Amino acid sequence: MHRRIRRWACARCAARCGALALLLVLASSWAPPARADYWTAAVTGDSQADSYAFLMPQEMMRVGLPPLYFRVTSGGATSSIYLGQETDTHATPPRAHNFAADAIAGGADVVLVTLGDNEAFRNQFEQYESNMIEIVSQLMQVLPPERIVLSTNIPILDNPDKPYYAEAGARLRDQFNPFVRELAAATGASLVDLETTIQQQPDWQSWYSEDIVHPGFIHLWARQGQDFPGLRFVASQFSEKIASIFAAEQNTNSVPEPATWTLLALAPTVWLAARRGGRRGASG
Repeated sequence: MHRRIRRWACARCAARCGALALLLVLASSWAPPARADYWTAAVTGDSQADSYAFLMPQEMMRVGLPPLYFRVTSGGATSSIYLGQETDTHATPPRAHNFAADAIAGGADVVLVTLGDNEAFRNQFEQYESNMIEIVSQLMQVLPPERIVLSTNIPILDNPDKPYYAEAGARLRDQFNPFVRELAAATGASLVDLETTIQQQPDWQSWYSEDIVHPGFIHLWARQGQDFPGLRFVASQFSEKIASIFAAEQNTNSVPEPATWTLLALAPTVWLAARRGGRRGASG
């Protein structure tokens, strides 16, 4: 990956010109898609994504969208598992597969991406950084950037019995989540800033549970009556974002041509090279 980043950084002008020449040919016969009456959403990512997905139909209907969604999720997923670089042990049967490719093959019109917890616990930020850019780049070969919805991670609460929870939480706060915000801004991807919005909710820490009954530190499985307020909040944030993107396209019919967004897909790798170069310069 690093060699590829350097290659893009050194030859970005040539690459963009070559891509432009090819894409102009492809785009010459392309027509904007008809104004759709609905979208299908793909929920992709780790156990956080898998947790809230079952509430998406209700929340999509609440904001006026048909409840059309499917999930490509796996507990314990990292960005490397997402890209098919490692085996997804929770798949049936266990296998390596590319979540982004699965989402597109499934007919997704919008793809929601939630990743980070597992790599925060493993202190694998640089892997996450490179792979998230690759994920966005792959999705941008098919989808306009605004239909790629990235999310920051909800906070990991301190666990008095496991000090490494606080360390992982600090990595999310100081490295992973700021990077996701920067990546969305740099590529034009949409952003659901869960880290910020959940902390604005009253008594949000009471939403944490790993087993529905006992207080937890990572997941939002606490139940109040028959509802799961934390998971519902997350599903509502994604559903409202999808509705907002859909409304903007329907109102303006402003879907960009493939040449536009595929050229944008070249930018993330160049941006990462510059970002890392600046980081090395600052540390030197």
